[in-house]
Amino acid sequence: MDIDKHDLNGPFTARVLALMESSTTCLKNILSKTSIDDETIIEIVGRLSVIESRELMFLTCLQHPNIEEALKDVVVDDEILFMEASEEYITAIVDILKEIE
Repeated sequence: MDIDKHDLNGPFTARVLALMESSTTCLKNILSKTSIDDETIIEIVGRLSVIESRELMFLTCLQHPNIEEALKDVVVDDEILFMEASEEYITAIVDILKEIE
C-alpha cells in the first residue's frame, strides 16, 4: 500500500474489495441456513459487519486524497494482519457452512 501514490494501490484495493465481497457472500449464506441458532448468527453477522466497515474505511481513504492523511497514523502492517485474520475467519465460516449442507 502506498498512501502517496494512488496508482500503486491497485493490488491492495483489489484485495480489500475481494475481502468485502467474500464477507457479503458469507453473510448471505449464513442467513440462508435455518439450522443455525440465532446467537451464533448474531455473533457472525457482528464480526462480518466489523470486517466490512473497517475495509470500507480503508478503501475510501485510498480513493480520496483529502481523507488519506488519516491513514498516515495507521500501522499498515497491522491492517494487513487484520485482513489476513479476516480472510481466515471467513474461510473457517464457509468451511463450517459446507459441512452443514
